[in-house]
Amino acid sequence: MSHIDNITEQQPGILQGSGKEFTATNPLRTFTTMEEARSAVDKAILLLPENVKEYLREDNLYGRCGNASGELQSALEKLGFDSLFCLSGEFKSDGNLTSNGHTYLVSTYGNHTEGQENEVLIDITAGQFLLDKDGKPHKPFVGTRSSLKQLVTSGEVTIVNTKSRNNPEEAFLRIWGDTSIPDSQGNNRSPQKRQQFPRYFQRLEEFTSIRVK
Repeated sequence: MSHIDNITEQQPGILQGSGKEFTATNPLRTFTTMEEARSAVDKAILLLPENVKEYLREDNLYGRCGNASGELQSALEKLGFDSLFCLSGEFKSDGNLTSNGHTYLVSTYGNHTEGQENEVLIDITAGQFLLDKDGKPHKPFVGTRSSLKQLVTSGEVTIVNTKSRNNPEEAFLRIWGDTSIPDSQGNNRSPQKRQQFPRYFQRLEEFTSIRVK
């Protein structure tokens, strides 16, 4: 049984009614807690178009990250939550390490405290790169960057579909990165997103400067 079917069973009736309850009337906000982020993503998955739900159910994930992340971002906005369409910010000018071009969502939770991680990485197609011990794609990931890195390097999952599949540390950098930047192809141009996620747009400017040199 897929992750999406489990969500449907655990939250019966969530789609009942007119659907107006899913339209955000207030400015979009980031998450208060990690638990709120995970609950919101589960609810947003149920709001995805049927064709997206279908390939999630069938674990047909390869090459779907852009479409799936974009639809999930729209669903989260209907629930009132903001996120940023991102990819790995890792790049070395010598060409030894470049991004896989994988897209995912980034948001934040709580209030940022110096030295404390408050990022939320939301990767609905993480399973195209990570297989569980039973050989099935890993479920959608919602958590901190450090917890995702720990998962990737733990030996508990098999890494696939990247040149660095035999090097977990490098695979993590290629796919998700120690930093993220907004994907210029994503829906990231609104002034509100720049206000909500200033350090990511600063990183994008730095990244662009590196690429030009």
